[in-house]
Amino acid sequence: MARAYRGTILHSLTPRHVVFLPQGWLVVEADRIAGVYSDSEFSASQRRACEVVDRDGCLILPGLVDAHLHIPQIDVIGIESENLIDWLQDHIFEEEMANSEPEIARDRAQRTFDGLLRSGTTSCAAFSSSHTLATDIAFEEASRAGIRAIIGKVLMNREAPAALLQEARPALDETADLIKKWSGHDDGRLDVAITPRFGISCTDDLLQGAGELAHSSGCPVQTHLSENKGELAAIAELFPQRRDYTDVYDHAGLLRPRCILAHCIHLSDDELQRMSNAEAAAVYCPDSNFFLHSGRFPLQRALDNDVTVALGSDVGAGTSFSLFEAMKMGNYMQTEQVDPNLLLYLATLGGAYALGWGDRIGNFATGKEADFIVLDPEQVLRGMEIVEENQRKLLSILIHRGHAATVREVYVRGSRLFG
Repeated sequence: MARAYRGTILHSLTPRHVVFLPQGWLVVEADRIAGVYSDSEFSASQRRACEVVDRDGCLILPGLVDAHLHIPQIDVIGIESENLIDWLQDHIFEEEMANSEPEIARDRAQRTFDGLLRSGTTSCAAFSSSHTLATDIAFEEASRAGIRAIIGKVLMNREAPAALLQEARPALDETADLIKKWSGHDDGRLDVAITPRFGISCTDDLLQGAGELAHSSGCPVQTHLSENKGELAAIAELFPQRRDYTDVYDHAGLLRPRCILAHCIHLSDDELQRMSNAEAAAVYCPDSNFFLHSGRFPLQRALDNDVTVALGSDVGAGTSFSLFEAMKMGNYMQTEQVDPNLLLYLATLGGAYALGWGDRIGNFATGKEADFIVLDPEQVLRGMEIVEENQRKLLSILIHRGHAATVREVYVRGSRLFG
């Protein structure tokens, strides 16, 4: 029997169009969205044919999509350094070396996926460490948790402690083994990302091999691009034959559909256009950018160049799993006010498109898989009347105070994972 969830429904159709049903019904049949109705559209006979789940007073939203985070970094949240490169050398590399211990890797993966689900995030793209066993463990824990996840073993063969480095061929072969085991697991709920850390940590032959593996496997790619000006200077020295940082990845065959590029702060319009042409996505990580003083993501220029944009928590440079916090910071980090309709889109449907799942999740279009969350907004809205006239006000409040809302329930494919 189908289930009909009654509550206030919000979901994005486009970057500027959010459907708002103050009294709505989300109908779920098995693991799919069977329809979304206003109260007046949902007839008595339709209600009798469903198991009614009354969530009156609650908000029902699509599951949030976190397009960039680091599993091994969850215990260094809030530890500062002067800039990205110093932060990696002072804190992060040492923390990632500890991921070689299976019990540590498992504990971190468990806490990461639990933290995401409790925050209303149902899908993520996550970096593991360079350890194959730790990455395999992360997949085991994502499988157990029920979250939708893309996870990658980090590829790096220079400019880091020896304990984190691996020669190109074995690193790529072990990634290929992970692909055979996990890519498409549970009817596509899990996937393997080919994950060069960034240009500084990869020689040209490792990047070329990663590009070849991406082409042969069809798996997504995730890496970092143009986060920090010091990084750009290092790239220019390491790859003098390349026209710019984006060309480093493009030349290696990594700039492609389902290429998820975190940060993308210091890019020219030409680079943004090449990303758009390649159908690669940019991940806006405002909390992390603010914390490390990396710069301001060029949100409007990216959109003007038709680049797919998503939001990322970037834990552990980001300080919270909550994408409501990322939406809020996504507004604060721009020089002009950001439309709250756009911010919700970036955290849901935009993220789904970036991860290559826009035809499966991200909103409540009929036939999509039923990933959604139920929020109790009492502490956030404080008695504000939920009516059509208050849509923009409600959405703005939700984005800027939403981290304080109670995530009451979390569903992936119609199955309740939390609450």
